Amino acid sequence: MKRTLTSVLALSFAALVFAAVSAPAEAKTLRIATLAPRNSTWMKFFYRMAREVKNKTGGAVNLKFYPDGSMGDEALVVEKMRLNQLHGAAITAVGLGKIQPAMLVQQVPLLFKTYKEVDCLREKMNAKFNALMEES
Repeated sequence: MKRTLTSVLALSFAALVFAAVSAPAEAKTLRIATLAPRNSTWMKFFYRMAREVKNKTGGAVNLKFYPDGSMGDEALVVEKMRLNQLHGAAITAVGLGKIQPAMLVQQVPLLFKTYKEVDCLREKMNAKFNALMEES
């Protein structure tokens, strides 16, 4: 499950970076909000990723993270994304539910007994989940 989450995050950020690199030659800063605390393991990962993106793009793309919920709760962050005030967010299932309520099927209590069952659902439903997110 952790591997799946890391993969989803990496693919999401890769898409953001690709979109920014495809833009004009000036440096592009992608603004990304999260509830993760500033000194958490998550933020250390995000800051490391920001350095790598900057280095690998020769400074053409910068990732600016807003930790600690400084851009608001997840509902507000999703709204800011819709208004193009933010380019992305690292969100929980609550935030995903604000974007696409059907994603909350993964959170139904007692639906899964093991992580293997969760992984199986995600493997079989990945294309559908992606399509739902694209239309949102």
